[in-house]
Amino acid sequence: MTVASTLIKARRMCLLWPTRAAGRAEGAAELRGDLACAQASKAGVLLSLGAHREASVLARQAVAVLKEEVGRTGRADLQQVLDWAINAFEEGPLGICRTTRG
Repeated sequence: MTVASTLIKARRMCLLWPTRAAGRAEGAAELRGDLACAQASKAGVLLSLGAHREASVLARQAVAVLKEEVGRTGRADLQQVLDWAINAFEEGPLGICRTTRG
């Protein structure tokens, strides 16, 4: 995957993420999942640029938060990003998320 294609895919995914802020507490919780989506996208870009260590740290954090938020909220958009992140990082040169399935 090239850097340009990764950026385009990340931008498309960001446009699909709804930001809901019905109340302060609920809005903050929703933003936590949205932030994890952004972190997953950034990790993909960093991996494409060869910054493997930074990508690894961000990817692991993002996947952990995404799993937690999907379990808590059941948001389909977060599940879609989680599936993409696990597949994208599993196939990468470092196999960042190989142990995160389950």
